[in-house]
Amino acid sequence: TAADLSSRKTRDKLVSRVRAQQNLMTEIEFEWLRQWFVQGKKHASLHPYWNRPIGILCDSYSELERASSKIMDVLKVTSKNGPGETHVTEDLFDVLIESFSKISILRRSWRERYRDPIFGRIPEDERPFSCPCLDREETENLDLVVSQIRQWR
Repeated sequence: TAADLSSRKTRDKLVSRVRAQQNLMTEIEFEWLRQWFVQGKKHASLHPYWNRPIGILCDSYSELERASSKIMDVLKVTSKNGPGETHVTEDLFDVLIESFSKISILRRSWRERYRDPIFGRIPEDERPFSCPCLDREETENLDLVVSQIRQWR
């Protein structure tokens, strides 16, 4: 029926948008923010033009994180209450599982990169420095989050 087709299109669009959001977050984190902060404070001071755009990217990343958190809340509620009239499908769970698994692997790779002995031999201001929107104590263990999503599914 037309209503079923419309509902399916809405679900497909939601999955597509969440996938795009997760891809954008991955792009911002690993291709922009981590690349910027790994180069050190000296590099940042030599390229002051980039300080504002990097700040905007941090703010945007934080907004995308909040949106992801809301999606997680919906998935959790849906798993407890059943799908009902929501547009949540298994594909939505899969998108987050795939995305968070990929991010977890990339973050492990970056942690290894930060342990490179070369950083101990270069001047302090050329060493990686903390990114305010990424390097936080409350950063979740994504492997645990993936496990939770799998249970909710």
